[in-house]
Amino acid sequence: MRIASALAADLALLTDALDSDGVDVAATLTLLTSDVAAAISSYAGLSLRLRSSEGDVELTTLTDDEVVARIVTSMRIPIEPTASAPRSDVLIVLYATTPGAFVDLAADLAWLTGCALGDVGLDLDLGTSVHARPASSLRNGSTVDQALGVLLARGLSPEQATVELDALAQVSGSDRYAAALELLAALPCPGDDVTSDSR
Repeated sequence: MRIASALAADLALLTDALDSDGVDVAATLTLLTSDVAAAISSYAGLSLRLRSSEGDVELTTLTDDEVVARIVTSMRIPIEPTASAPRSDVLIVLYATTPGAFVDLAADLAWLTGCALGDVGLDLDLGTSVHARPASSLRNGSTVDQALGVLLARGLSPEQATVELDALAQVSGSDRYAAALELLAALPCPGDDVTSDSR
């Protein structure tokens, strides 16, 4: 399965964010998708979900609406927290187009990892959640962080910066990401003469 360029960019950001030697999330994801596709003939794609106090992010390989419409089963795999991501709730969700496609794989995974079969969630991620586009990406989060940094540099506290960005979003009738783009676009470019002519 080919990883779309937008997803590859997000995975590169995620690899950087993990800040751990030898981690290449894109390569790991490519290997995982290849292995699952070899084992499950009706495999359709996967989503990687990261939940933390900083906000939720979802990366997905599901980009074809026709394939998404045929998804009838899913398997949720929780990933244990690590030293590099101690406060994150990380899930991998696999999707397929044949009912029961993940039953054997779920049993094998539970046995191999020593977890309870119930810890590998079958069909918990179907319905509207499959058809909805991810609410946030790492690139969106990075843009929001940059805008918050600009507001912090103007003397606001982190809480005030968040409130200010949300207020900008409300005024423009958009979301936090769109407000961050607007704020960053209004910044002077490096080299611009921002001094006024005093003649």
